[in-house]
Amino acid sequence: MQRVQHTASGAVYRPEIEGVRAVAAILVATFHIWLGRVSGGVDVFFLLSGFLVTTSLLTQIDRLGVMQIAKFWGRLINRLLPAAYLVLCAVIVASIFLLPESRWSHTIKNVAASALYVENWMLERDAVDYLRRDAAVGPVQHYWALAVQGQFYFAWPLLFASLAFIARRMKVGFRGLATAVLLLLFAISLAYSVWFTQHNQPVAYFSTFTRIWEFTLGGLLAIVIARIALPPAARLLTGWVGLLAVLSCGFVLQVSHVFPGYAALWPTLGGALIVVAGTSGSRFGVDRFLGSRAMVYLGAISYAIYLWHFPILEFYRTHTTRGPVSFLVGACMLAATVALAALTHRFLERPVKRARIGSAAPWRAFAFGALCGAPVVVGLAAWSAIYLEERDAERRIVVAANPDYPGARVFDPGFTFQDDPGIAISPGPIAADRDLERLGDACGETLSEVPRPCPIAGEPGMPTIAVVGGSHSAQWLPALREIAASERWRIVSYTKSNCPFYLGEAKTQESEWDGCREYNWQVLELVKELNPAMVLMTSTRYTGREEWVPEGYLAAWRALGDVGIQVIAMRLNPHFYIDVSDCVELHGEESPMCRWARDEIIARPSPVELLADPPANVQFVDLTDYFCTKITCMPVIGNIMVYRHGSHVTATYARTLAPVLHDRILSGPGLRAFVTVALPKGFKPSNQP
Repeated sequence: MQRVQHTASGAVYRPEIEGVRAVAAILVATFHIWLGRVSGGVDVFFLLSGFLVTTSLLTQIDRLGVMQIAKFWGRLINRLLPAAYLVLCAVIVASIFLLPESRWSHTIKNVAASALYVENWMLERDAVDYLRRDAAVGPVQHYWALAVQGQFYFAWPLLFASLAFIARRMKVGFRGLATAVLLLLFAISLAYSVWFTQHNQPVAYFSTFTRIWEFTLGGLLAIVIARIALPPAARLLTGWVGLLAVLSCGFVLQVSHVFPGYAALWPTLGGALIVVAGTSGSRFGVDRFLGSRAMVYLGAISYAIYLWHFPILEFYRTHTTRGPVSFLVGACMLAATVALAALTHRFLERPVKRARIGSAAPWRAFAFGALCGAPVVVGLAAWSAIYLEERDAERRIVVAANPDYPGARVFDPGFTFQDDPGIAISPGPIAADRDLERLGDACGETLSEVPRPCPIAGEPGMPTIAVVGGSHSAQWLPALREIAASERWRIVSYTKSNCPFYLGEAKTQESEWDGCREYNWQVLELVKELNPAMVLMTSTRYTGREEWVPEGYLAAWRALGDVGIQVIAMRLNPHFYIDVSDCVELHGEESPMCRWARDEIIARPSPVELLADPPANVQFVDLTDYFCTKITCMPVIGNIMVYRHGSHVTATYARTLAPVLHDRILSGPGLRAFVTVALPKGFKPSNQP
C-alpha cells in the first residue's frame, strides 16, 4: 500500500517523493560545488515532474471530466515564479557590483532568457559557438532546466486536453489513448536524443526535444502505477536499487559529456524504481528514509536550493582562482544555500501558497506573475542603461596613431615606453570579448558545413596567402589585413571555429567539431584550386597544458608540399586558462593571478624543434617573445589587452604584431619569389603612431 494523498487541487502528494527531490537537489549542488561536474539530479527532477503533473491532470479528468488549464497554469505561476524571479533580482543587483563588466552583456541576455523560460534555447545556441567555450559560466546558467520544465508545464495540459477531446469524439478510452500517444512520444524523443547526442552533444544537452522522453517516462509511470503491485520484499529491494542508481550516476558517468541520450536512462529509471517501490511497509525501506521529517522538509525547499546554489558558487568563482573548492568553503556555500532556501520558503513560497491567489479567478494568478516579473524588467532596464554608458565610454578610446597604445612595439629594441597608470586599457572589458575579425555568416564562419573562400583583402592576380584552420588561425587575419593593404597581397580565409586544419582520421582534440575531417579535405581541394603563394595555419595544439604537434598537421603540410605550396606554421600563443579580461578588471594587470610564469605555460624547447624530419615546405613562426618576457607572460602589453578569454588574441593586439609577422614571412624563402612590392621603410599598421 502506498502512502498517496491528494491536495485540494487534485495534485498528488507522496512524502518519499519529497525525499527524492531533496536527494536530487543536494546532488546537483554538491556536484557543482565540489566536483565541478553534473550529477544527473536534474534528470530525476524531470521524471518526477512528468509523474506528478500527469497524475494531477489524470485526477482532474477523472473527477471533473474536463481540464481546468487556466487554473493549472495559475497554480504553477504561484508556485514557481515568485522564488525564480526573486533570485533573478538578486543576481541582477549582485552582478552590477560583483561581476566584471566583460560579462555584463552575456549575463543580461541570460537573465532575460531565464525570466522568459527560454534559457535552454540560448545555451543551445552558445553551445555551438566555440569562441565562447573558454568564457566564464553565467550565474543563471542553471535556469536552463527550469526553462525546459516551464515549456513542459505549458505544453502538457494542452496535450492532455486535446487527447481528452479526441477520446470523447472517437468514443475511445482516454487512458488507453493517452498511453499510446505517450509511448510514441517516448520512443521518438528517446531515439532523437540518442542520435542527436552522438552528433552534437553540447547542443543536445540543452534541447527541449531531447528531454521530452524523460517527462514522458514519468507520465507513463503515472498512468500504469496503479496496476503495479509488488510484494513487500520486492518493494524494499526496488527502492534501494533506485536510490543507489540516482546516487551513483554522477560518480560513474561524466554526465555533462554523455547526456541526455540513452545514458540518462540511468538516473531516470532509478527515480522510477523509487516511485514504483512506494511504501515498503518495512522500517528498513528506502521510503522510511526519504519520507522522514528532515528529508521531506529538504524536499519542500529543494526548488529554492536549486535556485540559490549556482549564483552563490559562480560569484565566488569569479573572485577566486578556478581551482577546486575546498571542503570548508564548499560547506559554507551549501549552508548559505540551504539558509537562503529556507528563508525563501518561509517568507515567500508558503505565504503565496496559503493566499491561494487566483483560486477563484485564474486571471489574478497571471496578474500576480506579471507583478513578480516587474522588478526583473526594471532591474534589467537599469542594468542595460549602465552597460550602454560604459560601452560608449570604451568606444571613445582612440588607439590608432596614439603613442599611449604601442602594444607589441614595446618589445622593439631601443623602444622606450612611458607608461601612464591613468591610461585606460584597450580594448576595455566590454569590448575585449568581441575584439576579433568578424567574417560573418556570408563567409560560412559558423553555420556552413561546406567550406567556401572568404576574401579578406586584395584582388585576384595579387600574391595570395590562404588562411586555414580554426579560430587560432583566424586570429591573425587582422594583422594580415594590415600587411596586405601595403604589400598589395591577397588574403583568402577558409577558417572555421573549432576546426584546425589537419588530414587523417584522428582528431586533434576530442572536443573539436565532428565534421572537421571531411571539411578539411574539401578545404585542401579548394586551396589547390586557388594555388596560393603560401598557406598560413597553426603548428601546435594544446591538450590541457601540454603543447604538441598533431600527426594530422604533418600530413597536411606534406599534402600541400606535394603540390608545391609553402606553409607558414604559427606556433600557438600562450594559453592562460583563465578569462584574462575578467581577471585584469577584478585584480589589475600586475596581479599574480593574471600573469603566468613563462616556464609554467610555454614548452621549452618548442614542440616543432623536436620534429625529426619536418617537411621542407614549412616555415615555422614563433611569436612567443612578443607575448612574454624571458620570465613572465603578461595579460596587457603596451596598454593593449592581449587576450579575449584565455587563449585567443585580440584583434587590436594582433594588428600591433603586423610588422613582426611581415618580417617573419619575408625572412623565409617560400614567399619572396612571389612578392614584387616591398613594404615601405618603417612600415607601421594603421593603429600605430
